[in-house]
Amino acid sequence: MKNDLYNSFEDNDLSIAEDLEVHCERGNRGIKAYLKHNCDIDKKFNISGHNSFLIDMYGMYNPFNKKTEITYFVNTLEGWNEKKYIPTEEENKVLSELIEQFVKKRYNNPRLSCQEYYVSAYAEFYVADEDMRLVFEKNGDEFQIRNENDDFILFKSEDADMQKYVGYKPEYIYCSERECDGFEFKELGEKLYFDGTVCNEDNRYKNPNDEKCVFCNSELDEKYAGGIWDLASVICNEIVGDSELRYQEEIYNEIRSFIEKEKYCPRCGAMNKEFEADKKCITAEAESEDEEIEM
Repeated sequence: MKNDLYNSFEDNDLSIAEDLEVHCERGNRGIKAYLKHNCDIDKKFNISGHNSFLIDMYGMYNPFNKKTEITYFVNTLEGWNEKKYIPTEEENKVLSELIEQFVKKRYNNPRLSCQEYYVSAYAEFYVADEDMRLVFEKNGDEFQIRNENDDFILFKSEDADMQKYVGYKPEYIYCSERECDGFEFKELGEKLYFDGTVCNEDNRYKNPNDEKCVFCNSELDEKYAGGIWDLASVICNEIVGDSELRYQEEIYNEIRSFIEKEKYCPRCGAMNKEFEADKKCITAEAESEDEEIEM
């Protein structure tokens, strides 16, 4: 804790004690964290007097405007009191970064932001209640996806290419292969992921002259055990089970060997279009040779 006018919180003064809560109600949106303190909290909040002590402390974080607020409860002779504290600009950075990093570690996903984490929880809440009506629209210079039932904005972008989606009503989806949220435009046959990546039937294949897979937009890495390989591993686990790991590994390796032989994308499983065309030519040549032999 800094020795300044506000006794400001520093990086190691706070930690998160329990799992997070997501509040989806209009006017009270945010991610709530139960906080532990590793500093002189009485000095920080000027808690003094006999039998006066801190009971609980919570941090609320809005990942869209990056603002935080702390609620704490103090026990006194008259009972307990609820108090609010608005962090300074530096403290706001400390608390918001603490929650951002907690989400990444909690879900073992270094790319997961609190915005996406919140949207995922929000969508799960409203989809369960069948209370989500999404619309893609333009607002000033930005494009956005809004829930018409409560006006919550799930997605924003300044990309001019998003103009083609204006007026359409997408459906919320979760892509397990990419581990991210997205929106499906069924009329267009396209999916828009939370990171702004677009997927359609025409870009599903690997571009052999590119270092990235067009479909999953990721660096190609034969050693990366993700995407199609994770799926193969899950299938093996379902069929064989953990009790016979040796056989599970054999089946897994057979699946991987087959997919590599057929020249699918080593990460997402999409086949190379050029290879597919070559295979058709080989088949046509073989059929032509058979016809000549028959004649």
